[in-house]
Amino acid sequence: LPAAMATIRRLLGAKAGDHLDGRRALVLGAGGVARTIAMGLVDAGARVVLAARDDGRRRRLAKDLSCEEVPWPSRHETVFDLLVNCTPVGMAPLTDATPFEVSRLPATAAVFDTIYRPRETALIRGARGRGCAVAGGLDMFVDQAALQFGAFTGRPAPTAIMREAVELALTEDGANP
Repeated sequence: LPAAMATIRRLLGAKAGDHLDGRRALVLGAGGVARTIAMGLVDAGARVVLAARDDGRRRRLAKDLSCEEVPWPSRHETVFDLLVNCTPVGMAPLTDATPFEVSRLPATAAVFDTIYRPRETALIRGARGRGCAVAGGLDMFVDQAALQFGAFTGRPAPTAIMREAVELALTEDGANP
């Protein structure tokens, strides 16, 4: 959770520990990643709306977190500053699919796709093309490594080197040349 929230805060131009009061987040999905990120957003003061294909899971999660929820088909009518994809849509074999119609993204929105394989999902490409601020799962992955490095060494992490190493490892693994 700390890495996801660090990624989100940086994406929104907020500092570590800043509250996100007044921010509106649309979280796609109702699994473990969605639960964790939505909980972090609620704790930080953001107004969270959940959208997921499984109505029962979405309703239970919204109740657990005391946040709003909308049926999957209604996600495009939701007003938000931050869109967070916590679904597998965009991963192989659905790498050309997006969980949100890119043409309906506000250009002022920030988009965080938790997927890191492929490094750049169709959602991220489309959002960037619309002028949105974007972050992907790789950003969160590097943030997690940086937090751990800092905790163990007491020094700032060499994030550029860490990112390069992860990108190289993913490329060598055939994840996304």
